[in-house]
Amino acid sequence: MDGLYKIGAVSKITGINIPTLRSWENKFDIVTPTRVNGTQRGYTKQDLDKLALIQALIDSGDSISSLRGLSLEQLQSRLLSNDSSKNDSNSSNEKPLELNVISIGTMIPDLQAASPGMPSINQVKKYDLVEFTEVENETIDINCDLLIFELATLHLQTINWIKNILKSNGIDHSIILYRFASSGGMQAANIDKRINTLRQPVTAQDIFLMIKFLTGIEPSNKNSGKSDYAEHVPFTEKELWEISVLANPIHCECPKHLSSIISSIKGFEKYSADCEELSESDRILHKKLEENAKEARIIIEKSLRKVIDENSIAYNSNPS
Repeated sequence: MDGLYKIGAVSKITGINIPTLRSWENKFDIVTPTRVNGTQRGYTKQDLDKLALIQALIDSGDSISSLRGLSLEQLQSRLLSNDSSKNDSNSSNEKPLELNVISIGTMIPDLQAASPGMPSINQVKKYDLVEFTEVENETIDINCDLLIFELATLHLQTINWIKNILKSNGIDHSIILYRFASSGGMQAANIDKRINTLRQPVTAQDIFLMIKFLTGIEPSNKNSGKSDYAEHVPFTEKELWEISVLANPIHCECPKHLSSIISSIKGFEKYSADCEELSESDRILHKKLEENAKEARIIIEKSLRKVIDENSIAYNSNPS
């Protein structure tokens, strides 16, 4: 079959399963593979390109029947047209990101004048610290995306106080401007994704930079619910070790490789969390790296659980 692809190879390359390939050939005459020895299908490179385009169009919403009889050039043109329409739609729906911010402190820099490429800040309320602590139950009755605190010192009790404010008011993001901090206070702040710290003195640009890191997601609304990762249960080191040394129950090394990747990511998470603070910008960067590593780890852990569940792999999920 020189220059021709077997049906199994076509299925692996395009992601179209073999029964579907046969159905498209018989019912819709999408491609007509060469018959080798009268029975075995052989697909050309052009057949492969055409099938890949059709799969992409189906993924974007077209039906197989609507693609029947179209040439390779027509399929390419249609896919480009679909992509252009989606881009135009996305562009027309995009709105400048505006955050409702409440500041608590007296020396917080003015954030009204946003730099190009930065979110727009709508400062809906400003308290001094004493005034805010006198608010009944420290309840915020205004829609707010971000709280900015100015504090002289940062201790574990301070972080717990801020956590309670965020939780009771349904706010997902905060920035703390501090001058001095205890190790316990910094550790508690660093493990809570809602809390971000900047050591004073800081400028408005420093705060905007931090906000830009936070706004990879849309601004939150009050009572918006838990994050997608809130209920995720990570693998323990013992579980990963047990999975990695299991006798191979399936015809691939996926469990072993995935558990190894997860262990490596966990190590990088710890490295990013413990990295020496050379400067404020380095600290922000490493905090973001730690968050990205956590998100990557959760994705790989979900993949590992899927492999385990679908292949009924038995392991001690609660190792002592």
